[in-house]
Amino acid sequence: MHERTNPGPPPERPPAPQLPPSLEPRGGHSSNPALNDPRALQILSTEHWSLLAGRSLAYNEAFTRAGMFLTALSASVVAIAFVAQADRTGSALPTFTLVLLGFDLFVGLTTYLRLVETTREDLRSVQGMNRIRHAYLEMVPGLAPYFIASDRDDLAGILMTYEGPSREDMMAGRPTISGILHGFSTNTGMVAVVVSLVGASLAGVAIAQIGASMVAIVALGAIVFAVLLAFLLRLGILSITTYSSSTVVRFPSDVAKPPVAGDEG
Repeated sequence: MHERTNPGPPPERPPAPQLPPSLEPRGGHSSNPALNDPRALQILSTEHWSLLAGRSLAYNEAFTRAGMFLTALSASVVAIAFVAQADRTGSALPTFTLVLLGFDLFVGLTTYLRLVETTREDLRSVQGMNRIRHAYLEMVPGLAPYFIASDRDDLAGILMTYEGPSREDMMAGRPTISGILHGFSTNTGMVAVVVSLVGASLAGVAIAQIGASMVAIVALGAIVFAVLLAFLLRLGILSITTYSSSTVVRFPSDVAKPPVAGDEG
């Protein structure tokens, strides 16, 4: 017979590694009781995807409207060229040009106004996603190092999605080179420039009918271009800067700088 050997107590397991306090998950222990609900994550994710879909629709409409305006402008230029070749006396060309350029100016202005509205709609979607991202970080603060977008819903936090200036510059309203270049690279900025050029061309053709000199035509066109461009850009900037005054900011940006070693005392 074989004697049973006592295997002895099982070996002790090494203690589980302790996470730093900043990486400790806080799921189920958020300061907001609603986030402790197990259904909260699914609801927030659904809303997040809904905002993404709305933002995609706004982008598609903006590109479509800008493309329609540029297509109409191109067709008008081609039509003016055909009329210029067919009009032997030159009596019908000025009137035809004024009518087409006036129509293009109307289409361009309405397109620009719609692009400004879609920009506000996009800002609203980004603000909503920033709030949801803030809720994610309340659930699990340890995920903060993995997010590159802002979790703040004020204007500074929203604009961090679009451009690279610091929060201090955006909160103080200081223009930056990157912000200006970014503005002209957008659909809204590009359409503003083209609409201003159409307005300048229309003014030049109109003043040419009263026998103005080329110097006067060029000078008036430059003035109309500058004034109309400044007005449109000012309108777009006001639409963005006044957006924050029409919404409630729940999670404002913290622009306080961290203390530097050696500055104490």
